[in-house]
Amino acid sequence: FIAVNLFSSRLFDRIYAGQLLEQFVLKYSTVYSRTHLTIYVHNLLHVAADVENFGPLPFLSTYRIEDKLGFMKNLARTGHRTLNQICVD
Repeated sequence: FIAVNLFSSRLFDRIYAGQLLEQFVLKYSTVYSRTHLTIYVHNLLHVAADVENFGPLPFLSTYRIEDKLGFMKNLARTGHRTLNQICVD
């Protein structure tokens, strides 16, 4: 939680936040179990580099796009000719 908040700000401490995520990933298997270690947990190790290269997390988010896609999906009544349904409505 702290690491994500730090990475969400322009005034973040990238090194400390990266260390927090590394500790989380290392201790994850002892808290949850090794069977739950997935690529998603592993990808947390790369967040620090992504924030350094592309900026704070809100700029990396696709939430606005996903929100619009959800809105368009709700416009379609069936899976047949969905583009026509979305454009006409």
